[in-house]
Amino acid sequence: MKLVSFTAGLGNQLFQYCFYRYLLNKFPNEKIYGYYNKKWLKKHGGIIIEHFFDVKLPRSTRWINLYGQYLRIIYKCFSCGVSKDDDFEMNRTMFVGYWQDQCFFSGINISYKKDLVISEKNTWLLGEISKCNSVAIHFRRGDYMLPQFRKIFGEVCTVKYYLKSIRKVEEKISEPVFFIFSDDIDWVKQNFTFNKAYFVDWNKGQNSFWDMYLMSQCSANIIANSTFSFWGAYLNKNNPFVIYPQKWIRTNLKQPNIFPKKWIAL
Repeated sequence: MKLVSFTAGLGNQLFQYCFYRYLLNKFPNEKIYGYYNKKWLKKHGGIIIEHFFDVKLPRSTRWINLYGQYLRIIYKCFSCGVSKDDDFEMNRTMFVGYWQDQCFFSGINISYKKDLVISEKNTWLLGEISKCNSVAIHFRRGDYMLPQFRKIFGEVCTVKYYLKSIRKVEEKISEPVFFIFSDDIDWVKQNFTFNKAYFVDWNKGQNSFWDMYLMSQCSANIIANSTFSFWGAYLNKNNPFVIYPQKWIRTNLKQPNIFPKKWIAL
């Protein structure tokens, strides 16, 4: 028996789901459950992946939830309870992490639900995206500006990074039209000038998924150091021109192995 912990926002939930599928393929005869900590998930709107994607999440039970809580206490208090087994062979184990590596998700098919109901405003924007050489740019600030996150994620995607990325796009794509997605549109307007741009600021809360969806419909993507941003480009089926930040975090941790070779690092 194995448990996969689901936590954080939509981007990380997608990575965790792919890891769950990886375990299913690796251990077809073993029971694999999900551990859903309501306290962790509440901060991000709950387990929202199943609302928008064609996925079948691992089931949970009251006993599994209690067992998961027990393992969390062991994990938190005793280092001896943490396994470094890279083959994941251990039984009665809970997997806690984000699993950001191509070896876990490259063979997993992730698709949107076919019965998604799109709003009138997003339908209009899809029409605008389809008419031009559309370039999605994602600026993430919000929680990245908080002290506890700024020291890890902040000041990676600088104004300089975006200006270099925009110039690179303009070299490669004729008459690009920029579609700006951000949790701080005012900051973007104060720091950048575009010949032609659409500013998308109406998809809030759980509806922020639609920013990911719209980004995945563009011809090109300039992404932030954000898993939400990553999936907006990775799910793009238009053979997009994608630029990502060469440095993903400010710490000395290793760059995650998640980027396709054809993407460009700046």
